[in-house]
Amino acid sequence: MSDVQKVVYEEYKKAIAAELSKAELQQELRKGVIEGPSDYKERVESQETNPEIVQKRMLTESPLLKQEKLRYDGQNVVPDFDAHEKQTRKREFHKW
Repeated sequence: MSDVQKVVYEEYKKAIAAELSKAELQQELRKGVIEGPSDYKERVESQETNPEIVQKRMLTESPLLKQEKLRYDGQNVVPDFDAHEKQTRKREFHKW
């Protein structure tokens, strides 16, 4: 990746992170992750009796996070840029 591409990519990451940190979008993201895959949520609910723990587990363990390359940083659902970059490296390697 050239220097210009790196700078553009860093700016892109900042813009995406800023957009996803908006409160109304965070509410939707959190709701989607918490209510995510119903079979997984049912399994977590069967293991936990406290709804707060169910929410926390869904925000940290949901398969939807990995699938959509997101992660929970303790306050917000944010893009997992490391996962995106890893996928890009794999794709570039396979092209080679």
